[in-house]
Amino acid sequence: KTAGADAAPPAAGDAAGDAAGDTAAGDAGEGPGAGDEGGEAAPAPEGGGGGKKKKGKEPAKMVVIELTTRNKRKHITVIKGLEAYPEIDMAAAAKGFGKKFACGCAFQKGKNGQADQIEIQGDAVDALPAFIADKHKVPLDEIYVVVEGKKVRATELSELAG
Repeated sequence: KTAGADAAPPAAGDAAGDAAGDTAAGDAGEGPGAGDEGGEAAPAPEGGGGGKKKKGKEPAKMVVIELTTRNKRKHITVIKGLEAYPEIDMAAAAKGFGKKFACGCAFQKGKNGQADQIEIQGDAVDALPAFIADKHKVPLDEIYVVVEGKKVRATELSELAG
């Protein structure tokens, strides 16, 4: 009887099971649909939300001025990071630097993942931060000068020199 009783409820359960099965199948049918919705919802918090926050936060704008040596006594002043300021036209800025410092100046496109840069013939490191701040409206806090292999803020550089 117990087996028969057990057998009877599944038979009734078959009818109810069909209804329940439809519900389960409906759930299962909705499961992939819900899975698609859930699939949209699940990756959005993981990759979409976190990724957007990381992408939304821009890297700090930084203009780096570095002096390199060419042929023992010749120097080249290199400016990197101006491309972070969309209001600055790099080619026009290079031309302005050439006029200001009365020397050859060239805008170099970055190659192999390198950043764009402006090369000025000669040593213009001392006057350059103030000129960039005045002419191109870049805050002095965002201008760094490489001194003995270390990046130093232009504001600190003027304090060290003075």
